Amino acid sequence: MTTTQLSKLESLIEIAKKKGASSTEVIQKSWTSNPISFENNKLKSLESNESSGIGIRLIKDGKIGIASSTDPSAI
Repeated sequence: MTTTQLSKLESLIEIAKKKGASSTEVIQKSWTSNPISFENNKLKSLESNESSGIGIRLIKDGKIGIASSTDPSAI
């Protein structure tokens, strides 16, 4: 995890605290998929897809709230 990514996650926690959350959990996930297809025992296609997302779960006034985004600039 880069310093910039860590800073984004920490800023989400700070925003939640300022808004009155009593508990906060922030999650960041990145994944890669490589779909492969064959036809007649020969490679037909190979793709590479990368995605990432950020999620937050918090408790405020005894209620749980959840939000997530795949847009890294969504903070």
